[in-house]
Amino acid sequence: MSNRTHEPPSESKLYSIATVAERLEVSQDTVRRLIAQGELAAIRIGSNVRVEATEFESFLGRRRERGPGTRSGGMTAPTERRRQ
Repeated sequence: MSNRTHEPPSESKLYSIATVAERLEVSQDTVRRLIAQGELAAIRIGSNVRVEATEFESFLGRRRERGPGTRSGGMTAPTERRRQ
């Protein structure tokens, strides 16, 4: 006989689009765009869309690695218009 114990599946906290938007200080449309572009993974539960806490943290880590001002991640710095 085996001495293994049955471990329940790990449960990850789920965030709504509104919660993710609030934490990122962006609009809910921006969060939906990130999901649609595949930058932020989400799951659908019925008619609701949720982001796992672990995915949210991974997303933040990927954004930090890219650094500010990059096109595919991070926040972009405002550009100045040159006088001609």
